[in-house]
Amino acid sequence: MAYIHNKNQNQNENISDLLIALLFILPLAVIYYGFNVIFRCGFAVLLCCFFDFYGQKLFFGEIRDKNISPIATGLIIAFLLPSGTGFWFYVLACFIAIFVAKLPFGGYGNNIFNPAAAGLSFVAISFKASFFNYALPLKNEASAVGTILSSLKDGAEPVIEKFHAFIGNQPGAIGCTQILMICVCLAFLIYKKAIVPKITFSFLGTCALISLLVPRIPEQRLNSVFYELCSGMLFFAAVFMLTDPVTAPKFTQSQIIYSIFAGILTMVFRYKGDLEEGVLFAMLLANAAVNILDGFFKRYLKIKKRTAEN
Repeated sequence: MAYIHNKNQNQNENISDLLIALLFILPLAVIYYGFNVIFRCGFAVLLCCFFDFYGQKLFFGEIRDKNISPIATGLIIAFLLPSGTGFWFYVLACFIAIFVAKLPFGGYGNNIFNPAAAGLSFVAISFKASFFNYALPLKNEASAVGTILSSLKDGAEPVIEKFHAFIGNQPGAIGCTQILMICVCLAFLIYKKAIVPKITFSFLGTCALISLLVPRIPEQRLNSVFYELCSGMLFFAAVFMLTDPVTAPKFTQSQIIYSIFAGILTMVFRYKGDLEEGVLFAMLLANAAVNILDGFFKRYLKIKKRTAEN
């Protein structure tokens, strides 16, 4: 019981650090899209907590997990939705996250798929026109120039300046375009040892390499790399979602392969998929491969240990 208590305590500490990092993003989101952002974040958090509480009673007959993970799931869902989307999007995404991707697998610590990614992916596939209907920051009105990713998909250089793309002044979800602030969050999480940085850097490195070798802006490879990394949900997912300790691999070798695999899938979905963003779907497929990767390297390390002993 002491081991279980310590394990849950460490998990809650990591989630607490994640929540603090997510809150770093909130002030800029409010500046760009108004105080409505706070209400939307609170609504998503309350939904996830509600579904988690009553879902545990439904699935297990008792409250088995007492942690703050539903708060993180709600915030991530809110940050990855457009500022003007209908509130039923939140209900659907949060329901799928908790009732489909989390509780049927045994609750927190046992889920195979990242709950937020699962909920958002379902909404994106079902209502893609509304899901990617982003507003202009500061004005909070429909974007006439489209997103960076929509320009890249057409093989054109985005009209949004690099500086504005880097600080988050570009059409996108309310919390995922602020690359500069997400870099600050990354540094904080690495300092607190709340994430495994090799996962983030291996993933970003893979995406950067592919965009350098196969640029979507003809004859402008470096610009293509910059815009690929600083657009859509890619950087946010690399820091806050791909590194989820529950759904990410446990072995170093597995973590690197997992990150590279997710990076390749992300770029394939971006280049060849019907939707402009593919990191959520790539993450779910990478999650599905985690047990296979960890199982392989667990057996490999056992064999290596026995060989060394003999």
